Amino acid sequence: MKLKQLSVFLENKPGALSAPCRVLADAQIDLQTISLADTREFGILRIVVHEWDKAKKLLEKNGFAVKGTEMVALEVPDRPGVAALVFKAIAEANINVDMIVQNTRHNLASPATDISFTVDKADLLKAGKVIDALKEKIGFRQLVA
Repeated sequence: MKLKQLSVFLENKPGALSAPCRVLADAQIDLQTISLADTREFGILRIVVHEWDKAKKLLEKNGFAVKGTEMVALEVPDRPGVAALVFKAIAEANINVDMIVQNTRHNLASPATDISFTVDKADLLKAGKVIDALKEKIGFRQLVA
């Protein structure tokens, strides 16, 4: 399964954020992650959904400027130092991380978190291989790249 982040460009004004969320909700598309970075006049809504192609087409049909970016995502144990190991290996492979998203899962029996990040498209396969080599050291359960 490929994972893509959709970046939606919005005007920074009241109601601008609710509009794309409503478009997706009306189509029964569930948001897996959501974040917003803004400047004084504009914002970039970043979302991850399972049906990214459908979501992209719907948002574009409704007048939004949308860009899709492939991501690397892994489910890792929720403990100190895991992110440091991941990003050290990525840096040593001379791969630049453009953006990261981290979500904590609330499973007390097996605490885990998801680390998702974007890299240049040319480095995507290489990043997946670098992370896969850390599997035994980190003990992650799933890698999507």
